[in-house]
Amino acid sequence: MGKTMETLLVLSQLWFEGKERILLIVPTPLLSQWTAVLERDFAVPYAVVGRDNPNFAQEGIVLTTYEIAADFAEEISNISWNVAAFEEAHRLNKPENKLTVTLKSAVSNAFKILLTATPMQNSIMDLYGLLAFIDETVLPDAEGFYKRYFRKPEQYGELTAIVSRYAFRTLRSQARRFVNLPRRLPVTANYKQNAAETKLTAMIDDYLKKPEKTAFPKMDAYECNLMFWKALSSSTSALLNLLDGTLDRTDELKEMREFAAGIKSNAKGGELVKALKKAFAELKKRGANRKALIFTEYKATQKYLSELLSDDYNVTADYDKFADADILVTTDIAAEGFNFEFCSFVVNYDLPYTVLTLEQRIMRCHRQGQKNDVVVLNFLNKSNFADVRMLELINKRVLRFDGIIAAFAETRTQKQIKVDYKATLHTYEDANAVKVERAENALFTTFTQDIAEKVTVTPQYIKDRADEMNAKLWELTKWFFHDKRDYLINEETQTLRVGITPQKVFTGASLRRREYSLADKTLSPVSSIAKNIINEIFWRGIPDSGTVTVENLENQVQIGYYRVR
Repeated sequence: MGKTMETLLVLSQLWFEGKERILLIVPTPLLSQWTAVLERDFAVPYAVVGRDNPNFAQEGIVLTTYEIAADFAEEISNISWNVAAFEEAHRLNKPENKLTVTLKSAVSNAFKILLTATPMQNSIMDLYGLLAFIDETVLPDAEGFYKRYFRKPEQYGELTAIVSRYAFRTLRSQARRFVNLPRRLPVTANYKQNAAETKLTAMIDDYLKKPEKTAFPKMDAYECNLMFWKALSSSTSALLNLLDGTLDRTDELKEMREFAAGIKSNAKGGELVKALKKAFAELKKRGANRKALIFTEYKATQKYLSELLSDDYNVTADYDKFADADILVTTDIAAEGFNFEFCSFVVNYDLPYTVLTLEQRIMRCHRQGQKNDVVVLNFLNKSNFADVRMLELINKRVLRFDGIIAAFAETRTQKQIKVDYKATLHTYEDANAVKVERAENALFTTFTQDIAEKVTVTPQYIKDRADEMNAKLWELTKWFFHDKRDYLINEETQTLRVGITPQKVFTGASLRRREYSLADKTLSPVSSIAKNIINEIFWRGIPDSGTVTVENLENQVQIGYYRVR
């Protein structure tokens, strides 16, 4: 719901205010996505820090991953950060977790921004962990918090008052008044096993009924049942992986393993093939992209599905290549943070064991920027214990059995979605106008009224003003460095290159790069080099006198008035 943009707007504002020590930590799979957003939509300088360049003392937003930050926590702790922001911050909700302790210590004095769509994943104690990461003094200790608030609805009002001082969220119900957020339409495929799978099911059932299982001597019976049935529900490939891990401990599962290895086709996989054919035809009719995002819980199933579908479709397991493929088959590594709004068909090939994970998967596509209604296909086998258990836990609104064609029949064309969106805007027109007026008042508080009335903030306006500022900055940079030793100006590429032994040109500051260019934004109105140039001119002072030459006057004049800037 826009938390990436909200956070980067805050970080940009802090940068403009002179708070230049900014750390941004994201999950490794999301690094390229955040880099792309910074490059495309923001003028603030940034630097990506990896293992090959663990230098965190760089200008602009310092962008790195959780793994890198944990491994170089000591280097991070040596810098007095103004602000530290954490994407998918629910990773930090366990105060005793090693990663949480390490990163909290590394940025102990920094202002902290935590981004998460799922602040409570398992219990209310997750919320406690996030607040404790920000400020340990906000709440009582963990034991006191648990006793006062865990399953105590009568205390939730008090807790809400505390949390609301540190957290805010945007709900879909709120955003729908402003944002064109299409519908989501769930549909469930209840598939039946083939004969070989049915026999394999009986073999598993017989084994699980044994009072003692030598392959899993310490495992709880319920957990053991769930483990077997979940693997079978996914694919025989997933079950084979499970059984292969037991053969060095016992021989009793060899027969089951040999039989499972002989099953070359899964009924579930066949149902997926049929569903994709129908779905892609329907997507084409509606002008939507012929793309599908398929989630599984097992890497063995991921490989099986990739091979199964590769003859008919361009299939990838690389989330960075999904934009150029028909189908992405992935585990839940892609369930957090990714922007796949170009895809409107989500397949839960394996149902996850938490509704929260299910929601995270769907949100990859059902998000701002999505132009089509999103169809979500869930696979379910009512004769499988794990699937039945999931059916008991899951939100019933997610599961429907009308068939995939019926679901697509309810999807709207992009034209109809736009019409419905206009109707929504009309319904909330008065309330929206008030909110917009408040936002504009906040935006233009530093402008005089006549300026505010003249300024039309459009993409073209922003581009034109940015071009003007960049042109002036380039002229200023050339003037400042033209007589300095070992500084080379390339007019064609608008680049300043630093020589091997450059003359020191700034008071109390040094250049951190060998090259600065308007093209890659290392030279920009908000970059450190621009600030240094302007500061140096300020400290050196402006000459009291000078000469202005005015050429090509049309008429002779005796007195002329000129405004010198």
